[in-house]
Amino acid sequence: MIQKKKLAVVSFPPISSGVTQYSLRLCEALSRDNRTPQVFFLCNNSVPSTESIDFAIVKLIGRTRQLPVTLMKFIKYIISRKIDIVHFQDFFKYPLLTYMLMFFLKKSGRKIVFTAHDIVPHYPRPYHAIIIRRIYQLADGVITHSKANAQELSKLAGRLEHTAVIPHGIFDQFRKPAVIEKKKARVKIGVPPVGKMILFFGRIDSRKGIDIFLKEMPKLLATEKNVFLVIAGRVAFPENYLSKIINQLGLGENVLLFNGHIPEEEVESFFMAADAVVLPYMEGTTSGVAKIAFAFKIPVIATNVGDLPETILAAKAGIIVHMPLLEAEVEEIASLLKGEKADLYQNYDQIMENHSWTSIARETIRFYCDLMGIKPAADFFPAGRERDAASL
Repeated sequence: MIQKKKLAVVSFPPISSGVTQYSLRLCEALSRDNRTPQVFFLCNNSVPSTESIDFAIVKLIGRTRQLPVTLMKFIKYIISRKIDIVHFQDFFKYPLLTYMLMFFLKKSGRKIVFTAHDIVPHYPRPYHAIIIRRIYQLADGVITHSKANAQELSKLAGRLEHTAVIPHGIFDQFRKPAVIEKKKARVKIGVPPVGKMILFFGRIDSRKGIDIFLKEMPKLLATEKNVFLVIAGRVAFPENYLSKIINQLGLGENVLLFNGHIPEEEVESFFMAADAVVLPYMEGTTSGVAKIAFAFKIPVIATNVGDLPETILAAKAGIIVHMPLLEAEVEEIASLLKGEKADLYQNYDQIMENHSWTSIARETIRFYCDLMGIKPAADFFPAGRERDAASL
């Protein structure tokens, strides 16, 4: 039994980060059953406390200038609460500090788990490769979200003793029970009520490839004139960079830019207003935005990056394209927008089951049990799925 153990799930990014959203949903799922560990969520100061959350939220991780105090509070909390498993969900701002924390905690007898949402940090420095490799080799267990990510991890860190492929959960918390209609959603966010809308959602920077997709829009408009692109998120490009591209290509009437953080209560309207979601990423490991699109059954147009091909094609949730677009891919996108792909989301119920947070919590518990040499409680798993952790 694992219920006497204590688990600390650690997330460094702010609440707007997909990693923190993932961590919150995982903690919620783990804390629903008394056969799971006692859960503590150690997080950034910006994560709000909510009465509906049935686990401890501990705000320890502050700003960079508070770093010495933060590290001391972090270590003191783990030791004083006698935490058994420390599950890191991301690299600290400085990967070397992540390694130092993990090293100290492992020496003090804790099991260390690391979920590789990104195999390497975004915009890595040349010296990061050695540190990142050491982090993965130091961890008692590493979780990735796809076979492709596991292969990338193996190339970087070599053969690791304990790894698990556990899918990324679907962010269905943004989908309300009474779903807003498409026309009302468009009116609510101020976009044209007619035409086909492609949505780019999330942080807007060079690795996301939206500037390249903008340059491909004239090709699409030559095939399907009544199409417009909505870009929603905080822009990290130099000032007016995207606006210059839009103006140079004469896309002013076909592109709408919402620069800034999109509040959670508005996420549903953006996705319900869309006919497709585009992820023209240049690099990355996974995408939380794709998991929001899955929840709304919105077709996804994505590049061959990270786990996107594996998850999107398995779910029959969209198409994989190149950047720049090939001629046949332009036609395929136009067909997608017209609703001519009849097999989209055919196995939706199975997708929702495989990517449910309950299922992910079960697989995560199995992994914890394996690392600690504990046989999980058989009644925690559905009939027909019981198995010893040692057999994983």
